[in-house]
This record gives sequence, structure tokens and C-alpha cells, in this order.
Amino acid sequence: MSQATRKINQTEINQAEMNQSASQQPTIESLELIAREEPLPPLGEPTDRDRPISFATVFLNLKNPQNAVAQMQLQQLNIINTKTLDVLMILEQPQIIRLKPLENATVEVQLTSQSRYPELGIIKAIATYQILTDPNQPAARSATDHKYHIESPSIPVQR
Repeated sequence: MSQATRKINQTEINQAEMNQSASQQPTIESLELIAREEPLPPLGEPTDRDRPISFATVFLNLKNPQNAVAQMQLQQLNIINTKTLDVLMILEQPQIIRLKPLENATVEVQLTSQSRYPELGIIKAIATYQILTDPNQPAARSATDHKYHIESPSIPVQR
């Protein structure tokens, strides 16, 4: 009985340590999304078939509570239709974000598309990111690295 009690207490301690270390990791606190559609070219500009007509700007609000440089990799950023869950825009290349000690920052990511938003026009952004264990070596990762997901609130497209 005392061994079982000891194991439970050790498990609780390990969980508390994991929660405390997780709260000390850099995070994307929130996402803010602005989306607009411009099907007609600006006045005085010739019509161009290859011109982007759908635009999305995603603001990533970042926080580094550590007293050390931290690095995270934005692995995916998708703009999706909330009704059908279709991916409308996607970040083509992962991005490395470096945060100074105790830094709060906002990073802006802009995406464009030559396709129109759906008629309903309610969309949201979903980001997937990973904390890099060694900020001096972006490719270095350990088996303990986790992927984190965060979503923006759903918004209507500005037309």
C-alpha cells in the first residue's frame, strides 16, 4: 500500500513539474485574423488574371516567459472554411521565430490566393508550431518536442 501511495505521489509531482515547465515555454498566446477579398483591380490598373484576389493577414501574439533566448518553428498556418473545413490558403514554408528573453512580440504573416473565398465567407486560421529545444541549432529536435495547435476565432470575410 505504501508503494502505491509513493507512486501516486511521484506521478503527481512529475505532472506538476511538467505543467510548470510547460508554462515556462514560449507560446503563441493568440491568433488574430483579418481577411478581405478584392475581385476587381484597383482603379486605373489593367485586369490581370494572375493577380491575387483573396488576402489574409494573421497576427501571431507570442510570449517568451524564459530568461533565455527561445526559438519556435511555425510549421503550418492554414486558413480554412469553417463550414466545410476546406483549406483555402496555406503557409508554403515553415518559419523559424526567435524570441529574446522575456519578450512579448507580434509576428505578421500574410497569405494570398488567386481564388475567391466561399460565398458564406466565414473562415479561421489554424497554426501548428513546435518549440525548438536548442535555439542555436534550428534543426536540432528531441523526442520530447511536442507540436502545439492554436486557432483564431471565426470571422467573416471583408468584401
